[in-house]
Amino acid sequence: LRPQFQQAATTFVQKVYTSLKPKTIDGTPMNGPMLAVLAQAYCEAINHSAVPTIQSAWAQAVTHQLSKNLKNAVKSYREAMNTQAMQSLPMDGATLREMHKKFKKEAVAIFNCSGFDANDSRYAEARAQLAARIRQLYDHVEEQNQTASRHFCEREAKGLVGTVDG
Repeated sequence: LRPQFQQAATTFVQKVYTSLKPKTIDGTPMNGPMLAVLAQAYCEAINHSAVPTIQSAWAQAVTHQLSKNLKNAVKSYREAMNTQAMQSLPMDGATLREMHKKFKKEAVAIFNCSGFDANDSRYAEARAQLAARIRQLYDHVEEQNQTASRHFCEREAKGLVGTVDG
């Protein structure tokens, strides 16, 4: 491409990103996937000879995005705990709690990446689901840590008994 065209395209893109504000509905910013769900809801309504409504289509888009954010946040927490905590068991409880706090904070940041209104009931419900799923995963890791600790202590005790008897 010609350098003049590349420069004009770069200037245009910079202007778009610096001067345009994200579109919002009810204070929630709309992203590309949400716009796609909104358009799909409109098309489905029109194809069924119904009148599309912004509120119902928007509710569907918000629910879809919250579900996606929830899935990504839980996946992030699970993968981090599996690769960093579960591979290092047994460990002391304080270290495990610190890992949990760090990974939970990262998961919440992923969940909140779309900038939803914290007062929205759908957001609050999805946030509660995230907290419950993280708690469930943490309880599982904590249980595995206790089991690994018990096995470690049993092996050590057998080793000590063997050296005393020998």
